[in-house]
Amino acid sequence: MNAADLYRKAFACLPDGDFYDLADRVDGDDPEIAHTLEQGIESLALFDQAVQCTECDWGPEAVLGIPDDASISVGRLAMLACLRAEESIRRGDDRAGLDDLLAIMTLGWHLACGIYIPHMVGLPIANIGVTKATEVVERLDSATRRAFADKLDALPPFPSLSLAVRAEQTYYRENYRDKFATFADGSIDEELRLMYPTPVPPDDLDDALVAIFDAMIHESEARFEQILSATGGTRMGSLTLADETLAAFDTLIEIADESETPAGAIKLARLREQAESNPLLAQELVSFDGMLPFWTGSRQAYEHLRSLAVEEGTEGQ
Repeated sequence: MNAADLYRKAFACLPDGDFYDLADRVDGDDPEIAHTLEQGIESLALFDQAVQCTECDWGPEAVLGIPDDASISVGRLAMLACLRAEESIRRGDDRAGLDDLLAIMTLGWHLACGIYIPHMVGLPIANIGVTKATEVVERLDSATRRAFADKLDALPPFPSLSLAVRAEQTYYRENYRDKFATFADGSIDEELRLMYPTPVPPDDLDDALVAIFDAMIHESEARFEQILSATGGTRMGSLTLADETLAAFDTLIEIADESETPAGAIKLARLREQAESNPLLAQELVSFDGMLPFWTGSRQAYEHLRSLAVEEGTEGQ
């Protein structure tokens, strides 16, 4: 089955309530938590089924890798499962609690596929499970640790940054380079403006946000002028920059696999030099620079959890 279909069903029957607030109150008996978990039985049952699926495809409507309507619901579903995990652990049933935390990791990694945006949604979800499991596993006996390590190994693989960069390259080709190719010969000012529009402030913009929005408009205008200048205002100029950017993605894929090596640092420095004359590439490097430490930190947290799981436990200490 497709996990995304089951997740959607789980979202649809989530109970009301602020699960994040409830998560701060799990140290003692709380009738509201018990009531919430009871109300969420159907949603959690669907969640348990979904994390057993090997495929998670949100469908063609999820242009950026995850449908907009799931971005809030997925966090609430993860927190509901975390509440159940916390309650199990509080009662002394560490294995049941860890199973829920493993399921939360799976949910996060089911989301973190494709371009950067799903990673930015999915990895924080997975990190909820990783962080709490790290707290728990440090006090487990060896047998429970080994069982947990085996289940960790059975999870979907940690999301690959290089695969995300490949997906970004495909997205860039389809949504930018291919659109540049449709430009008419001659001036491309108007066509380019449609692709890089200036933000329009809402009519009811709060006074406190005026300065922020003005800065956004100024930055957007400056970026547009940089791109227009670099392309020479021509279709061929835009295609030249786009093709150069697409080729740079191949290097970014290599850097993703070598991010912690001197070779990766050298390649990235060369791309930065290239980006000085290519504002399209400069934009992509901003996205990559934002994603790399975020992904690296999540991966290191998971690897730390994995190392704890294979250590000897606490018996006899």
